[in-house]
Amino acid sequence: MNRWLLKRRWGGAMRQTGVLTAMCLYALDHHVERLADDHALARSIGAGLSDAPAIARIHPVETNIVLVDLAETAPDARETARILKARNVTVTVVESRRLRIVTHLDVGPADAEVLVAAFRTLRGAGGHRHRRHRFLGVHQRWLLGRRRRAAPDLRGSLGGPRT
Repeated sequence: MNRWLLKRRWGGAMRQTGVLTAMCLYALDHHVERLADDHALARSIGAGLSDAPAIARIHPVETNIVLVDLAETAPDARETARILKARNVTVTVVESRRLRIVTHLDVGPADAEVLVAAFRTLRGAGGHRHRRHRFLGVHQRWLLGRRRRAAPDLRGSLGGPRT
């Protein structure tokens, strides 16, 4: 694995981590008792997702983190996260076919039911949506987005025609 990517995944590029540290210390002082609840909720999410057609594998759930691998016939992780976000379910893309689901203070059993229901509506087959810029690199997509959002008077300074 690329060293730069590994450093980023472990938070090596984070800035102003004092704020994050303060939140963690507050959680350790006031919410340690809740950890068992979060872990139990994560296990129930894992059990609820076990028969979802879009999921190929659920990694063993030991903490408040649920890692799921998507089936080959399901949309990729970014597309799946986008579909779920449209249904008010937020997940984290870990790899091209892996998602991370985390329970915490603001996630309850009702939220877990919504998440499981949203995953069950995903199709395990078909479902691929080809986006126009799917095969562009991250930097190229960022530049394309910058051009799209640039103000009309700045376009001439970016090398493009003035409109």
